[in-house]
Amino acid sequence: MTKTTFFVSVLASDGDEESYAYNAPEMADMFRGIFTNVTKIAALTRRAALNGCHTEVDVSQTEQGLLGRAVVDFESEGRVTMDKTKLSQLVKAASPWKQLKIEKRLVPEDSEQTSHAVGSQ
Repeated sequence: MTKTTFFVSVLASDGDEESYAYNAPEMADMFRGIFTNVTKIAALTRRAALNGCHTEVDVSQTEQGLLGRAVVDFESEGRVTMDKTKLSQLVKAASPWKQLKIEKRLVPEDSEQTSHAVGSQ
């Protein structure tokens, strides 16, 4: 079994501090709506044969705007890719915000072990 991990962030620069209490749950729901939908996950992974998908979401207000971050783990028999173009399309379709910066990065396999080692010192 192989675990492939991605870091996804969405920055809505038109989100302001006054509306954070309303916008933060909406941003989290947007992530959940994408990463709990089997059809959307299949489109993102180009129909990879998955055994599982786990997502952790964090939303915060920054000086630049409302920032949603997710760590997405895919479990499968082989490596999984995530289509950045499809991710952007899904986020833009689900987002009430117009000014978005969307980022997706593959998390190297050994970075999890490194972060645990650093945290235990």
